[in-house]
Amino acid sequence: MLLSLSQSSARLYLQQLRWHHWPKNLLVFVPAIAAQRLYEPGVLMLALIGFAGMCAAASSIYLINDLIDLRHDRMHPVKRDRPLASGRLPIPQALALLPLLWGAVAVASIALSAAYAVVVVAYLALMVVYSVWLKRLRFVDAFALGAGYVCRLAAGAAAAGIVLAPTLAVWCLLMFASLAVLKRYAELAAHAQDGVADPGRSYHTQDLRLLERTGRLLGAVSLVPLALHPLLDRADHAWAAWAICLLLGVWMRWIWQAAVAARIDGDPVSFVLRDRASRHVGTIVASLLLILGAPAASAAQAGADDGAHPVSGIMRLQPYRQVERVQLADGPDAGATLQLVHLNPAANVWFVLSVQHARGAQSDYHLENPDPAQAVALGVGGALVLSIGDRRSVCMTGSPRAGSVLDQARRTGLPYAPVCEGRLYLRNAVRGSRTTLEATTQFLRDYVWRGEQIVGF
Repeated sequence: MLLSLSQSSARLYLQQLRWHHWPKNLLVFVPAIAAQRLYEPGVLMLALIGFAGMCAAASSIYLINDLIDLRHDRMHPVKRDRPLASGRLPIPQALALLPLLWGAVAVASIALSAAYAVVVVAYLALMVVYSVWLKRLRFVDAFALGAGYVCRLAAGAAAAGIVLAPTLAVWCLLMFASLAVLKRYAELAAHAQDGVADPGRSYHTQDLRLLERTGRLLGAVSLVPLALHPLLDRADHAWAAWAICLLLGVWMRWIWQAAVAARIDGDPVSFVLRDRASRHVGTIVASLLLILGAPAASAAQAGADDGAHPVSGIMRLQPYRQVERVQLADGPDAGATLQLVHLNPAANVWFVLSVQHARGAQSDYHLENPDPAQAVALGVGGALVLSIGDRRSVCMTGSPRAGSVLDQARRTGLPYAPVCEGRLYLRNAVRGSRTTLEATTQFLRDYVWRGEQIVGF
């Protein structure tokens, strides 16, 4: 008798916690999959802890929402059977669950990171505002719910210490906003005779067509950033990502057809769990995600081990460069350092002179040698020594003089300003010195997220 009562209470509490909605929190694993780090034991364990914390946080929001909507739920033909609305779960017992759930969230946050805690707190705050106010605003409620799913992605990224790709965030926002609109459509269609599907909502029967068009549009547009993601991130197994994109597109069309045909009773999650086609699509998508989460190919890994990493500047692209350095020990600019980089000693044409002043400021100058037979070296005291055979000359002695001479050449505005009596030229960045393609490429690299990948593509 006691065991039966305990099992009954456990089922009641699980029903109140909406445990069948916990699969939504599997989004926590998506950042690790996208980064191809799912199979790293440490990352997987962190993601599992993050998943458990998000399940507790989401269940606490469902509980708060049911407490706020208690009066409306008791008038709803379906929601009145929920544990709180039906009276099977007393309010004091429901309130006692909140500290336990938030305690679980705190434990997960302590085990993970401050970033994870910030994301979960932001999620809780957003969902409380949604329960109190946003869900009564037309279409704003759908985007608020979509933002809640973006928080799940961000929580997974914070848990595993991975940067969340904006393309995934945009996809998540739009797709789950579409599903939220679908839920409103299904609720409204199921109770169209009442004029309003749910007390406390602002949708009316005349909004059905608008809801359908908006939801379908959001679902279609959500596939665009998802399709772009493997291109911008240069991900392995791009075919699997595009296959998921195609499957989601077909599935979104299918579930909207089911909603229009009144085969969804108001809860898309329950429909998906019992719909055979949705389960098949979910199984295939899960399999593809397991492929996407695999580490990079061995050849790519070998290339990475050999030093094939993204470079930070033009210097790193010159494997045969030579560097000379001189530090001034005395004089008015004592402590300054001059560095001359021979970008390609075999060509003996391109040089970069860097003047690091003692006060911390640095100036860089791009020099070009018009005569490859002329050797260029950094001499004592910061002088540039130019030599052809036995003929040697010295120019720009010392860092203050070097800086002033080169700055004067820079102020001329000439694309190639002569220095050292015309034996060297300072290249200046002036209008017209770059092609439109070069200027566009540099802008993408400097100001656009994943600009380097866009340029390479």
